[in-house]
Amino acid sequence: MVASRRAGARRGGRAAGIAQLEAGWTVAPNAFAGWRADLGMAFSAGASMTWTDQIGGSTLSQSTGSLVPGYSTSDANLGGRASVQPDGTDDTLTSNLTASAWNFVHDGTGASVLVVCRATKTSGATNNALATSTGSANRGFRLIHNSTNDRCQFQVSDGATNVISINGGASTAVEPVSLSILVTHTTADTPDATMYHPPGTSRGTGSGTVSVLAAANTLAACGNSSGFFGGSIAEIVFWKRTLTAGEITALAAYTLARYGV
Repeated sequence: MVASRRAGARRGGRAAGIAQLEAGWTVAPNAFAGWRADLGMAFSAGASMTWTDQIGGSTLSQSTGSLVPGYSTSDANLGGRASVQPDGTDDTLTSNLTASAWNFVHDGTGASVLVVCRATKTSGATNNALATSTGSANRGFRLIHNSTNDRCQFQVSDGATNVISINGGASTAVEPVSLSILVTHTTADTPDATMYHPPGTSRGTGSGTVSVLAAANTLAACGNSSGFFGGSIAEIVFWKRTLTAGEITALAAYTLARYGV
C-alpha cells in the first residue's frame, strides 16, 4: 500500500520497499512499518504466526499456540482479501521492536496509523486492535473498537490519564462493522489528533498535552491485557508523520477499492 523508497532500495540492510512487491501498494510514501495479511505471513494453525512488516522487516508474532490468531486467505467481509482473525479472548501478536520504537505514535512528534479491520466481538469495553498502553495508567496509545457502545476510540496516555481521547461516534451511533480507520496525531496541528473512518471522513478530533516518555509496552496487535480484539485485521500501516489531505483522499480510494471499506 505504501512505498517508502524506490524499488530495489534498501534501508540499513533490511527489507526493500513495498513498491517492488506490488505497484498498487503505493498510496502514501515514507511509511515506518506496514503489514498486509497476504504478504510476509508465516502461519501454522494453533502453533505460531509471524507477520513480517514489508517496510523495515520487523515482525508481529506469537509462538504460544493457544494465543495464535486464526488466518484466512479470503475474507468475504473484507473484499475477499486475506486477514488475521483473533478470537477476542486472548489472541495477540507482539512487535519485536522495543517499546521506545513506538514513541512517535503518542509523543506528538507526528504520526499516522491505518488499520483495516472488521470487529465482531459484541461484549467488552476495550477491544484493542493496536496498543502500546493498557490504559490511563500506562504511557502510549490504544486504537480500540468499543463494543459496549459500538464505536471506535483512539486514546493517548501520559502515564497518569488519557490526555487525548477521540470517540468515533456518539454513544448511540452504530459504526460500520467493517472499517478502514486512520488516525493522525501531532502537536503541530490543531486539533492534535483526528480520527477518520473511512479515511476520507473525519469522525472525531481531540487535543491534549502528550507524553514524551517511552511507551509502557511494545506494540501489540489484536489485543493485550486490557482487551482483546475479536474479528479480522487485513492491514496495518504506521507513518512517522501526518498525511496530507491529498494522501488521505487517495488512501480512502485505495481501501474502498481493495477491501470495500
